[in-house]
Amino acid sequence: MRAAGEVMKALDDASAEIQRVSTKLSRLSVEMYEGKISADGEVEMGIALRYEEALDDALIAIYTDAMEGERKMPAEGIREAIARKAVKTKDLPLFLDYRNKLQEIEAMKVWITSQKAAISANQSVLRGERE
Repeated sequence: MRAAGEVMKALDDASAEIQRVSTKLSRLSVEMYEGKISADGEVEMGIALRYEEALDDALIAIYTDAMEGERKMPAEGIREAIARKAVKTKDLPLFLDYRNKLQEIEAMKVWITSQKAAISANQSVLRGERE
């Protein structure tokens, strides 16, 4: 059984680490969707905005091809799969960067959730020692 002081230190450390990762998560989320005009007038878009724009372009191309060929549009799920594959084929670095950032965000969310559970368990231990 750990001493109350050890449990308190573990709680403080875990809380500080959650705050650090939460700040990083927030920063990454903003960067992904950030859009701005640079000092030289160039449009700068976050990775998610660039990916979504490429995906929209691919979906528009699918629609245009179907209309020009007087063909029926593929089902929505198929259109989305075709569009994702088109983006991946046309700009693999964009696709990979986008997917990696999404995975990084998801991993941080899972880590934060697990740390909250650990904090809750330590708080229960602390309450048990006080009774």
